[in-house]
Amino acid sequence: VVALDHGATEVAGVRRMFGAMRAAGETRPGSAAVAMQADAHALPFPDGAFDLAFSNFAIYNAREPLSTLRELRRVLEPGGEPVLIGPTRNNALELYEYNARLTGTAIDEVTLVRTDRLRSEILPLAREVFGPVHEDVLNSRLTFPSAEEFLRYFTATMLYEQIAEKMNLGEAAMRDALAGSPLVVSKEMLALVATA
Repeated sequence: VVALDHGATEVAGVRRMFGAMRAAGETRPGSAAVAMQADAHALPFPDGAFDLAFSNFAIYNAREPLSTLRELRRVLEPGGEPVLIGPTRNNALELYEYNARLTGTAIDEVTLVRTDRLRSEILPLAREVFGPVHEDVLNSRLTFPSAEEFLRYFTATMLYEQIAEKMNLGEAAMRDALAGSPLVVSKEMLALVATA
């Protein structure tokens, strides 16, 4: 397993997670997991190095998704599969309702564009690079045990960064806006699967 990210902080976090998984006995004996920092537009691997390329909530952040997809195809062996997962417009609607109570705005323009970028922009590019692409909509729910956990999740989102953080809204305001709300966020994701 090779985990790749452009950011050093994210790579360090993945390395800690891999170490915790090994310590907890959650990996197979003899298996290897490496986290590395690299640019998705110039992957540091030879042609055909992988049988699977998995992008979970990442490719919709690519500056040049066509270049990224071409690099994925290059490093996949013939018959290898790219799996691309990202949000849909219906993802995390409860967060937008909460944000509207908190800030007066449900969703900012940056987050809005990102919520459907996988379907609207990257899917056509994936078809150009890989040919047929299978689409699946995945649904799940996050249920938070406490307001603290919900707010920890919310403050880690771009939605928070784009509006509430810029308004300097503190924990008291965030708790007030949360009062009486269910601590649940529905997740709707689009999965794209193709063959190299």
